[in-house]
This record gives sequence, C-alpha cells and structure tokens, in this order.
Amino acid sequence: MTKLIDSIIFKFKKIMKGIRYIRYFPKVSSNKLTRFSTWDAELGWCPKPGMQKKDSVSKGVLKGDPPFWTIDKIGSRITSRSKNTKNNTFSIYGDSFAMSREVCDNETIAWQLGDTYDTYCANYGVGNYGLDQSLLRLERCIENDRTSFVCIIVCVATMARTVSIYKHWLEKGNIFGVKPRAYIDDNGKLSFLPNPVKNKGEIKYLYRQKKILTKWDGNYQYFKNNRFNIFGNKAQNYSLQIWADESELFYALMNRFNNLSGKYNFSPMFVLLADKGVAKKRISGQVLQYQNVIEKASLKFSDISFIDLTLDLYKKIDIDDAYVASGGGHFSPDANRVIAQLIGDKAFRNL
Repeated sequence: MTKLIDSIIFKFKKIMKGIRYIRYFPKVSSNKLTRFSTWDAELGWCPKPGMQKKDSVSKGVLKGDPPFWTIDKIGSRITSRSKNTKNNTFSIYGDSFAMSREVCDNETIAWQLGDTYDTYCANYGVGNYGLDQSLLRLERCIENDRTSFVCIIVCVATMARTVSIYKHWLEKGNIFGVKPRAYIDDNGKLSFLPNPVKNKGEIKYLYRQKKILTKWDGNYQYFKNNRFNIFGNKAQNYSLQIWADESELFYALMNRFNNLSGKYNFSPMFVLLADKGVAKKRISGQVLQYQNVIEKASLKFSDISFIDLTLDLYKKIDIDDAYVASGGGHFSPDANRVIAQLIGDKAFRNL
C-alpha cells in the first residue's frame, strides 16, 4: 500500500509540474537563481570542490532524511580509497547514474568498486549531464587525475540530453539547465556549440537568446509539440528514438573518447544503464533503438569496452530491488554494488 501511495504522489507531482511549466521560458526567481550554487560557465553546472549538498532529488520520494553528497578537493565525490599508483585505478564520468544520486557517499558505484577491488575510484558524475558534457568534464579533469581505467556511465536518456541546450525543453521545469551542445559540423567533424550563458544572471533573461536556442536546441520541436502534454508520457519513446536519429553523433563522441584514451593512456569503458521504464521494456523482450547503435559502436571502436546493463543487470538483481524510489528513480545501494562488480570483473578480465 505504501508503494502505491508513493507512486500516486510521484505521478501527481509530475502532472502538476507539467501544468506549471508549459511556457517556453518560465520566469526565473532571483532567489532560486542565487541558490543555484553549481553553475559553471563551460559545462552549465558542475559541483564545486569541497561542496556538500542534501540530495534534493529525494524530496518527497525517500522516507526519512535524504542523503548528502560530498565533493572532495579535486571535484570528485568522495572515494573509499586514496590514490595508489601501484594499483589499477578507476575514474567514473557521466550523469546522475554515474554519480549515484539518492544514496549516501559510501553506497555509490564508485565507492563500492573501490571497496570491492581495494583501489582508487574517482566519481566525476554529475546529475542531468549529457554524454557531451561528460566528455568535456573528462577533458577538464583527466590531466590532474589520471587513472588506469576511465568509465563513462550514462542512462538511456543521454543522447536526448546531448542534443539539448536548454534543458527545460526536454525535462519540464529544469529552467536552470543551460549547456554546451555537441553536433556534427558541415565537414562531418565533431564540434561543440559553447554554453550560450556567460554569467549566471543571464539565465533570468534567456528568452533574449530565443533565436539561437530554437535553431540549435535539438529538443525544441519536441517541446513545441508536447508542451501541453502534462503527463509527460512521450518522453521515454522520444529519448529512445534519438539514438537512431543521432547515431552518427554518438559514434563521433565515442571516437573522441577513444582518442582521449590513447592520449592519456587509459582503458576506456562505456556503461549504459536504464531507468525502470526502459528496463521493463527490455525484460519484456522489446528491441530498442540504442541496441543496434551500441552494437555497431563496439565494432567500430574495439578498444572501448561497451557494457550494456539495460538487461543484464536484472539477471543479477530483481528489478523491484534495483531502484531507490517506487517511481523508478536512481539505483539502490545493492544495485550499485552489482554494477560495480560487473564493471570491475570486465576491467580485470581484459588485463
């Protein structure tokens, strides 16, 4: 009964958000903008060294006090082991699934990977990041924190996030999320459109940049067509279709990842995870768009270890035990431990 009530509350809040945020550029409160402490001129947002924050994702979903996440002096979520260059070390980049939101610092994928294999594993995951931002953060951090293995861990929504600039047009209500955008230029090369917001205060007047945003944001048409869809029930299928539509962009990003591995001498790993809705589709036997793209990428880039856990994870843990929230939020501590073991086993098997 408790799970049912939680699910109803979760869906009700989603509907209310859909009603509240139907405008192209919702009003930005000066007070909330001041509290937007993770703003970053290059990446859009990024945790600051030494920061500790209560996990706001958990409000109204988790019972009891929500967990905190703690960032160390170099920008990683705190680790279970200090760096020892005699061991094979790891670093993780990606989105909130990489960061392991909604669990405590000692329950993350990175912490448990370090614990299980007695090694250093940095955690540079950031909530709501696209694959493009994940790579840009890797390029920012790798010089000062080189590791033997670098894992990019993202959820299936990553390609829809990658073609985004103004996150509200993909995820209603995310009115502070303005980011750079990866794209393929006229010469067929990977390029990046810089973050159009040069200082945090400009977010309040983002409507002044409507022309460039409507031209370059890959999700603008989706928002335009679905802004009155208060249930938000088309987002999942849209995020899946983007994989087919933007497969060449994914390959270009993987090529960049592959080149970075040669430059900085690390073994690259790409790990794909699923939210509960996508996981249910896979378990029921559906073939989804990203599967073919990942398979082709594994043939194109043999030096990258591709680990698709959107189905295989649930052979190790029941889907109902895999997520923290009944609405299908982030992974539970037990699921994070299984993911860490699967990554570690794959890494050390290839040595």
